[in-house]
Amino acid sequence: MQHHPFAYAVIDDVLPDEIFRRAYDSIPSFEFLSSKIKLEEGQYNGKLAAPFANLKDHADPDVWNAIEMAMMSEEFEALLIEKFHSLMHAETRQRLSRPILRGLKLNCDPAGSYLKPHTDSPEILLSFFIYQRSGAPDPSLDTVLYAPVDAEARLKRITETEYSHEEFVDHVRAGQIEFKPNRAFCFLRTQNSVHGIEPIAESAAPRYAISFRLKWHRPLVCAP
Repeated sequence: MQHHPFAYAVIDDVLPDEIFRRAYDSIPSFEFLSSKIKLEEGQYNGKLAAPFANLKDHADPDVWNAIEMAMMSEEFEALLIEKFHSLMHAETRQRLSRPILRGLKLNCDPAGSYLKPHTDSPEILLSFFIYQRSGAPDPSLDTVLYAPVDAEARLKRITETEYSHEEFVDHVRAGQIEFKPNRAFCFLRTQNSVHGIEPIAESAAPRYAISFRLKWHRPLVCAP
C-alpha cells in the first residue's frame, strides 16, 4: 500500500499466468469493439468501454467468464473493502451500509486518447484496474498521479462543482504507475485521488485494461 499522493496499491502478476495469457491473446481489435459499441455506452476522447458480453462473443468465452465470476464475487468485494477500510472517511463507510454495485468492463484507449486529471465520480467508492495489452511499450501508457498546484483553490472548485475532469495546467505530476501487463492498480476514491492518462503515443496504442468499480446507490429524491 502506498500513501502518496493518495492511498493506492499495485499488485504484479495479479491473474494466474494461464488466465492472463488466454485473455491477452483473445482481446478484440479496436475496430471490432468500435463496431459493437454505441457512443452512449462510454466513449471519451475516443475511449471505448466494452462490456464483457462483447468479449465473450469474440473469442475464448471461458476465460472471460472466469475473470468475470472472480471479480464480480462477494469475496472479491469483501477483500477490497477490508484492505482499504481503515483509510476510508466516515461518509464512505456509511455508504457501505447501502447496496453496492459492481461494474466490470474492458477499457480500450486509441492513439491520442487521454483522461484529464480527475478523481472519478462521487458514486464510485473504489477502482481496480488490470493492465492488459498495448502496442509498443511507452511512458504515455502509464497512469499518472497528480497533485494540485494550488490545493486551496482546487478545493473551492470541487466544492462548487462536486466532480469534473480538471485541467493539466492546474496540476503537477506526483507519481506514475507504469503500464505493465498483468499489473493491478487499485485505489480508494477520495477528493485527492487525482489521476489521469496523458495522450497515448501512436506506436503504443491501443491501450487495454480491465476496469472494476465498486459503486454505491444514490438515494432517490422523490418530488413532493
